[in-house]
Amino acid sequence: MEGLLNEIKSELNADVVAIAEWKKKEASIQWTYATGMTNRRYRYMHILYGLGIVGKVMQSGQVMYYPSKHEAEHDPLVNAESLESLFLVPLAAGSSLPSVLLVGYRTKVYLPPESTWKKWRAPLIEELKGEETR
Repeated sequence: MEGLLNEIKSELNADVVAIAEWKKKEASIQWTYATGMTNRRYRYMHILYGLGIVGKVMQSGQVMYYPSKHEAEHDPLVNAESLESLFLVPLAAGSSLPSVLLVGYRTKVYLPPESTWKKWRAPLIEELKGEETR
């Protein structure tokens, strides 16, 4: 998964690329894979379904764009990583509850359109399915 996240990070010129997944045992959403993080705080974040930016994306199943951090300034990951612009994409992985891809930038940027990032959705879902069976 790390190699795939690094490819996405490079191609989209992003600072942070991360995957959040629903963890049934803990009954919360957790950041399970990440590249570009400046600290390890994300590993200890437990997000409730429907709350925070990732919880809302997971609940709605809709892509969300945040061209300015002011729209997501209360999110702990946005603050911990000093993200200025970001977008989140819902993913599904087989029988499991959905996962979410976050692509973030530490400077204000024009966020890439769906045509730029949609090719990564299927490979991420396949990789998550593979992780699920291990």
